[in-house]
Amino acid sequence: MKKVNSPEVQLLCQISVSDDEYKELLKYIRSKISNLYMQAIPVPDLMLSITLVQIAIRRYDEGNYWDCFLDEIGVEVSVAKRNYLGQIFMKTLRHFNLFIIEQEKGSRQVYVENIKAHAFVPNNYLFGYFDFLFSFYDRNLFRQIPENLEDSIFEMIDFMNDSLSLNSDNVRIEGFGNKPPKIYRLLKATKNVIAQCSPVTICDLISEHLIMIDEYYYDRKLPKKDNRIASGFIAWCETKEAEINLEPNINRRRKAIGVFYNKPYFEVNRSHEQAFIVIPSQKFREEEFNGSAFIKLEYDNKTIKKQLDIYRAYGVFVSEKLKIAIDNIFASYRIDIISSTTRSFKIPEKEYRLFDEDFTEIQKLKKGQCYILAKKGTSVKSDLHSVYVNPHHDLWDEYSYSNINEDTVIYIKNRPISISGEFSEEPIFEYVSKEYILYSGERQIQTAYKHPIISFKVAKKALAGTLIWCNNNRFCAKMENVSSIYEFDYDLENCGVSIALSNVLDNKDGLYQIWIDEPGKHRRLICQYVLITSLRCRPEKPRFIFCDKALVHIIGDYDITPLNCERVSDNVYSLDLTSGTEEAIFELLLEGVNYTLIVPLKVFKYGFSKQWKYRRENYLWFQEIENDLFVFMPGATRAFVYLGNEEECIEGEKQSNGEFRFDITDFVNKIRQSSSAFANINLKYFDNKWRYLPLFRVLKRLWLHKFEMVYLNNMVRIISEYEGKAKLKVRISDFATKEIVIEKYLNNGITAFPELDYNKLYQLEKIQVILDPFGFSEQSTSLGVIYKIGTIDFSDLTNCKMIIKSIACNGVMLNLDHIYTVYNLTKISYFTYIGKLTFKPKLANNCSKKIRESDLFEKVRFEIMIEDGVVNILSLHSLEDGDWTEIWYDAITNKLISASDDILYTSTNYERFIPLNEDITDYNVEFRRVK
Repeated sequence: MKKVNSPEVQLLCQISVSDDEYKELLKYIRSKISNLYMQAIPVPDLMLSITLVQIAIRRYDEGNYWDCFLDEIGVEVSVAKRNYLGQIFMKTLRHFNLFIIEQEKGSRQVYVENIKAHAFVPNNYLFGYFDFLFSFYDRNLFRQIPENLEDSIFEMIDFMNDSLSLNSDNVRIEGFGNKPPKIYRLLKATKNVIAQCSPVTICDLISEHLIMIDEYYYDRKLPKKDNRIASGFIAWCETKEAEINLEPNINRRRKAIGVFYNKPYFEVNRSHEQAFIVIPSQKFREEEFNGSAFIKLEYDNKTIKKQLDIYRAYGVFVSEKLKIAIDNIFASYRIDIISSTTRSFKIPEKEYRLFDEDFTEIQKLKKGQCYILAKKGTSVKSDLHSVYVNPHHDLWDEYSYSNINEDTVIYIKNRPISISGEFSEEPIFEYVSKEYILYSGERQIQTAYKHPIISFKVAKKALAGTLIWCNNNRFCAKMENVSSIYEFDYDLENCGVSIALSNVLDNKDGLYQIWIDEPGKHRRLICQYVLITSLRCRPEKPRFIFCDKALVHIIGDYDITPLNCERVSDNVYSLDLTSGTEEAIFELLLEGVNYTLIVPLKVFKYGFSKQWKYRRENYLWFQEIENDLFVFMPGATRAFVYLGNEEECIEGEKQSNGEFRFDITDFVNKIRQSSSAFANINLKYFDNKWRYLPLFRVLKRLWLHKFEMVYLNNMVRIISEYEGKAKLKVRISDFATKEIVIEKYLNNGITAFPELDYNKLYQLEKIQVILDPFGFSEQSTSLGVIYKIGTIDFSDLTNCKMIIKSIACNGVMLNLDHIYTVYNLTKISYFTYIGKLTFKPKLANNCSKKIRESDLFEKVRFEIMIEDGVVNILSLHSLEDGDWTEIWYDAITNKLISASDDILYTSTNYERFIPLNEDITDYNVEFRRVK
């Protein structure tokens, strides 16, 4: 129980279950089912929910989840009971604040999809998952794990968001360039998790799996077989058909980390004495790509243009690496990469270039083998032995050094370089977190998660006695195999010293003050910084949109006290954004010293006259909108708002970075003059791509979500749910005599009508009433008349007909050309009815000539469940040759057909037929009194 309350747990599959524990869980759920009392309100049950997920993990393959559930527990469970188990599961997710798929409210299939989602990847889908993940490793990561892996995983998240519209248990990457299209077996529920779950959780899950792929690809290292994912990965690696095994295992060597990034660099083919400039693979978001891309290379008054080969990756387009032969590696270069947008790189002119053992350019000397290619006649000196090559051309001189180490110094035209780079007295902080800012009192202080490189000058004669003080510890400035000592031909009295402090200091967190104590001079401060080796500050979302609270994960064993937020669980803190602050502030106690730790957040907000709102309102009443709309979208450079038509938009006036002001006077006038019930105001903005965001819905009249006349607790009542800042009144007349029985204002909820007779039928008019601000007058508007309405008793629907208004399968609305109605309802149990299913074309409603309904099924059976006042249809079957069978949908004719229809067996287009299985089908129905 404690673990499921942990913020790291968003999915129930993150709770490991042994085989013995699984057997106990099966016993528990069998006992639970046998004692299930479905009249009670469902309550959370963690053990039951874990069992449902474990069955999905261990047994689910394809088709109906409930089939594998029934096979596994070996007990017959009615459709109504299965639905009730689903309700318990959803209550458990909400109670423990676990991941829930974003779906339409009232969708019953949400139960099964969420069970599969919490399995993340069932065992039977692991091979497809790893094939997909290797494809991502290949196409998006270029077979290299970068330091900023999370940025690339966000590309996958964007891709999955776009792919959710494809209603299938696979993921498809389209072919482009020299990469063929690929399809991988991946559950729709898995895609939902990647697209919608906390990015922190997804990055943690997927990073671990990508690292397994990387270690096996290059090192043939397999993980320990200590969990199902690792076991599945090992089995996948042993399969010849696995993506990772489809190419020969030769010449697999990781790229040098400095070469991995997308900046152009030089390469040399030494045997042919040919130099190249290399354009690494570049990523293009869809809006940055116009179907092709090319590079323009300029150097030495020359211009070279080359087309880039492009392939499609996940969420981006990617160019293949391009090598261009050049004849001068020392010149300055400008490289433009051009498609819909242009990105530019500049390489400055230099008298030398550094290369590793493969003759790939590097920016600094590295330990071991290095090559220096220098302009002809350039002075290159060092105490270190080198091999000098004077090629028979005018391109360069070559120097080979095979034993570069920490104290190596090489002089090029008398300028010293070492593994720290060219000499500079500024400390070099290479490992600095961008996730937080640290203050000591009112002053911001430098932080790092690894010690910096320091460089300084001292008098040559004082070098031997010069000390470096670090807090209260000291060591000599001149240390063998640690210090790099530089000579300056322009300053003969002084020398330079560079030291990588990580070679002499322990990685202990705390404040470091580095002083130089040179004999005969005052000590001088070189730098001070706070070393924080393991602290990670990760906002729950990269950008908080329509959120009034922001969660921040603080990772690492540190003494943290929240100052403007509250701790909600271990290492997770919640910030109230409506308080006006958009940074989480903490007190950090480190080695007895208090610091202020600030975690900046990217927060979207909007409002009129800068009265900022953070959460999306259900609606805005038309009287509340104003002419000046302000929007703050972090990172946005342009922004527009529009009503229905994107072409008729208003561009925002930029106020500051990310903040825009819109004069929407025209929109306000249009809305107030329109006869439409509502209008939607939308935002279109550009950060690194054009994005769209519905801002708010403006209501001009009441919007009814629910309106039913029911018999409840021995009285006729009207249940109404509506939005809008007006009153709702009903005028009810006797259907037979047309005499007005009563006029009454309705509650937004349940209103009792003791004046009405359960057995009678009525005519009902809905009326909107808006009072003036002072209450002296009112404006009434008719919202329509129901000419025949009667009380519905949901405990007995035999005096009703059931109209099927729509059907959704796997979350996708079916295109029905006919209206389907079930008549002659007969109750055969508390939840089950039978009746006759008829249909007629939808166009018949608009036809002056009356069209009779046609019989489709003489007998159908449906089961209902009432949840939160909503009637759900759990299943719909037809009687075929004495057996109750599923009804099918034909996507070509847009009709419902029986399981015995000849076309099911004669058509060769199998994809046109969809069985309306109970666990994937939602029915939107309406019951009407017929007698």
